[in-house]
Amino acid sequence: MVEQWNHNSHVVGSSPTFAKSGSFWWFNNCVFIKSSFMEQKVRPLSPHLTVYKPQLTSVLSIFHRITGGFLGLFIVFNSILVHSSLFFVGSSHQYCFSFDFSCLFSTVILAVGYFVVFIASFHFTNGVRHLSWDFALGLEIKNLYTTGMMVLASVSLVVVVTILL
Repeated sequence: MVEQWNHNSHVVGSSPTFAKSGSFWWFNNCVFIKSSFMEQKVRPLSPHLTVYKPQLTSVLSIFHRITGGFLGLFIVFNSILVHSSLFFVGSSHQYCFSFDFSCLFSTVILAVGYFVVFIASFHFTNGVRHLSWDFALGLEIKNLYTTGMMVLASVSLVVVVTILL
């Protein structure tokens, strides 16, 4: 016997116990139809990334999240480094080795320091911009782009001043 789905939301021609699970039968058939339909089309995972042109506001927002992640990792790394240097005090040979290491890679250490200054200043200034949005200040399109350019200019100024010091 072939069951039919009727508009009263129960299966015609079956027992009352099967009528309660009729929706389960319907769900399985819909899943089969849906899965066979989805297998036929190959679609990109994130079409919105390729469809829209990157705007200043969206790029700054995404970069704000990325710099927040970098700053979080930097804090964790430095807390481990400070913990190891405070509680695992070694001999004078270890201090000489760390001094030689820092002298050998001083350019790399300075570059990492400037990068940290860049991401910290960007995250701070863009965070102030986001806080002003929370107070509904500067939400007009013209002001969004103006404040975005102000963030970039202030970050550039902070990094240049830091390098010149």
